[in-house]
Parts: sequence; C-alpha cells; structure tokens
Amino acid sequence: MYCPNCRTEYRDGFARCSDCDAALVSMLEPQVGQPDLVKVFETSQPSVIPVVESLLRGAGIEFMAKNGRLHSTVPGANFALGPVQYWVLRGQAADARSLLEELEGANESARA
Repeated sequence: MYCPNCRTEYRDGFARCSDCDAALVSMLEPQVGQPDLVKVFETSQPSVIPVVESLLRGAGIEFMAKNGRLHSTVPGANFALGPVQYWVLRGQAADARSLLEELEGANESARA
C-alpha cells in the first residue's frame, strides 16, 4: 500500500497515510518529470497582473504564477507579500518575453 501524496510505502492492513491522512492505494501512478520552467516576468503592481495573464493566455502560453493569489487590489498591501513571478516552459520563454517586453518598461517605471 502506498500514499498517493507523499509516496510512502505501508504494510498491508493500513488504510490511511499517517503523515498526509490520505487514503492509501495499491499502486502508485508513475512520476512525471518536472517541467523545465523559466521566469519571464515579475511585478508587484496589481494593475499589471491581469494584463500579463491575459497576454499569455491569449497567445496560448501556459504559465505558472508564483505568489499570484496572495496579491490584493488594495494599494500598498502587496509589497510585504513579494512580487508575482511568471514562469513558462523553456521552449516558450522567448515568445513570452517578446510578448511582455512592452510591459517591462511600465513595470520598471512603476517601481521607481
């Protein structure tokens, strides 16, 4: 028996993971390799966040936003949380950077 979350192996007779409290399974799904992600943009400006996401989605570029859900629309409430970072697959990094190039200037002037 195995935990599907932490992948810990258990003897027969156990039904739940003692660490994760997940129901154990008899076989684990094969692990998929980690994608090769590259950071292409970073901002602390709440008004820039939806623009970045809209541009990336519109171009069909899949992305991961680190700290994306932590930001508030209340001015000044975001700085303690750190900037939102946008990560894409390495093969799409050049396209994403090109797409977001014009925003970088606006992002820099807003930081000053």
